[in-house]
Amino acid sequence: MNRDDKTVNKSQEEFYRSWSDKSADRIAYDNEAAVRKIDVILEGLPVISDLKLETAIDFGCGYGKPLQNFSERAGLKKAYGFDFSESAVKHAVSNYSNEQLQFQRLESLDIDENLEVMRAATEGRVDCILLIDLLEHVPDCKKLMIKLSELSDLFIIKLPIEANLLDNYSRTKEYPSTKQANGHLREFNVQTVYYFIRAIGLTPLAEGTHIYDFRDSYPPLAQKLSLRSTLIRYAIKSFRMIASRIVPKKVYIALFGPGSYYCVATFNREHILNP
Repeated sequence: MNRDDKTVNKSQEEFYRSWSDKSADRIAYDNEAAVRKIDVILEGLPVISDLKLETAIDFGCGYGKPLQNFSERAGLKKAYGFDFSESAVKHAVSNYSNEQLQFQRLESLDIDENLEVMRAATEGRVDCILLIDLLEHVPDCKKLMIKLSELSDLFIIKLPIEANLLDNYSRTKEYPSTKQANGHLREFNVQTVYYFIRAIGLTPLAEGTHIYDFRDSYPPLAQKLSLRSTLIRYAIKSFRMIASRIVPKKVYIALFGPGSYYCVATFNREHILNP
């Protein structure tokens, strides 16, 4: 690992420590949002049921609810969740761990170290790996995919599509960077996300996009806003809700967003692109 990677990893470690330190109400909200994400993936990718999956890893499992929901709906025999956040893994173990569902904390963000931990826990291979809202946090996604492909060659992925015309003109953004409040190192628009997936060596078996549920694009706020800010937030939310029912999906995401991309894909290191 070079010096730049170590600097990014240190910044990310600090972010994840603060990210997972949440109230019980906020954790409950995050878990509800997680279920909605899995619902979107499984309903949008019916091919997953045809794959007859029996084992899976959720790399970056958070509080554990996405894997618990996916495991139950997909009928997995064994599932493993791994995450760097001590608080998140503790919550997952306390609430969802059983004989079929196991969670383990990763001591660092070094993929070489993590690979050995996951290989030991899973006895070498699994049918698929879930990467749910993860790749936007990873400095070197090509390296990550090469390493994870030692455990599986099938991936179920979700990525946020946050770049849209409205936000690009109303918010200050700096990419690539570790300075974003959400910890993202990159963002995608409704066009570039398709290229990104293929650039890192993935070949989708099926893929799609969806408009974020408005409960997720406008989550509960930690602090009360001023009356002016509240009215502006409500006006923009109302406008987006109306537009989402009129404008074609991909056009809406490109103009107003946010949305997400999801796919089930195979990995081949020979297909990694060099833009």
